[in-house]
Amino acid sequence: MKRLLPIALLALMFAACEDPVTPGDDSGNNTQPADTTGNQGSGSDEVDFTPEAWYETNFWDRTDREQAGLRGPVKQWRVTTYASYTLYEYDRAGHLLKASSYNNSGELSDIITNTFNAEGQLIKSESRSADGYLYEEITYEYGNPGKVVVLDGYLYHGRLTSDMISYDIMNKDIMKGVSAVHRRQPEIQHTACSDDSYVFDDQGNLTIASHSYLIDEWNDGQIMDGTDTTLYYHWTYKEGYPDSSDHGISAMTWQANGMPLSWDSRVKETTYIYLGKFRVDHCEYYQNSRVLAIKDFRHVDGYVGSWLADYWRTNEFDEHDELTLSQFDVYNEGDSIQYYYTDYVYDSHGNWISRKEDTMGVLDGNRSVSTVEREIIYY
Repeated sequence: MKRLLPIALLALMFAACEDPVTPGDDSGNNTQPADTTGNQGSGSDEVDFTPEAWYETNFWDRTDREQAGLRGPVKQWRVTTYASYTLYEYDRAGHLLKASSYNNSGELSDIITNTFNAEGQLIKSESRSADGYLYEEITYEYGNPGKVVVLDGYLYHGRLTSDMISYDIMNKDIMKGVSAVHRRQPEIQHTACSDDSYVFDDQGNLTIASHSYLIDEWNDGQIMDGTDTTLYYHWTYKEGYPDSSDHGISAMTWQANGMPLSWDSRVKETTYIYLGKFRVDHCEYYQNSRVLAIKDFRHVDGYVGSWLADYWRTNEFDEHDELTLSQFDVYNEGDSIQYYYTDYVYDSHGNWISRKEDTMGVLDGNRSVSTVEREIIYY
């Protein structure tokens, strides 16, 4: 069933790191909610909305904090209204140190941390449970300097998940300069692995070789029979940016600042729900200099492919690039559902710390207006 929580505007990348630029910072091993005694943002009549210098920087050269649209030297932030939440922690340079998830009881459930190299490039991401169990490790290599590399994420198969409707590009679907990504997911009997390489030809087009296999942990670490597979994907590029793939996307366009502008799907129609789930026909992005956000998308006429997926969605934004309305139709019968976001309160840096959300339940039609607060702590 589709998630019915209010839509988050930030295009956050779930990652974390140690600070290569300011090694004196304490990245910490925080397993508790944020310390509320720090330099917190507060409601201010003197809000500075002056565009920051990074507004003019290409999106893929921005730090994690900048890609999230956060202004000023943010150290930590979380939404405080709901019982469960994620605490995001940045270093002074703007790399996301940790993403720590807490459950409805306020207990740490899992944590994602990253390691960066001296150039500030992400080289390792680890996902662990609260007791320290490592359930995924991703390492990154760099050998395509200056290249905007599409990592063949789920979004670029011509479909959107419900999370991507909110967060747009997740799990580093595009990175600058990446040449290889290695994933390991340990389990009791085996470890699932994938080794992906990214090679550009003389015409500037990309070939992705995706090698996947299972390591038998009970048999001297041998690769299990029948699990060793390599698949190849191809992307054409125009003016240094992805244009079309041979499996999912066509006619992809880009804004001058490096943010996506639009794309069409070339995924074939299917009645198999898993493959067709959330397939879209066309997607448009909101044009601005600060945040990465989807403006609208639509599914192929007469096709949804999963229970309660939107047929279409349109998002509207205000003069500060904040979400004000998310409108969508579930059954394509002309009765749209609206989520309204109003009464924004900002701190002195221009980051919102409170807003009202007027939502309607899709199943029962009940409306509710609530005030959602966000705690932001600065360096």
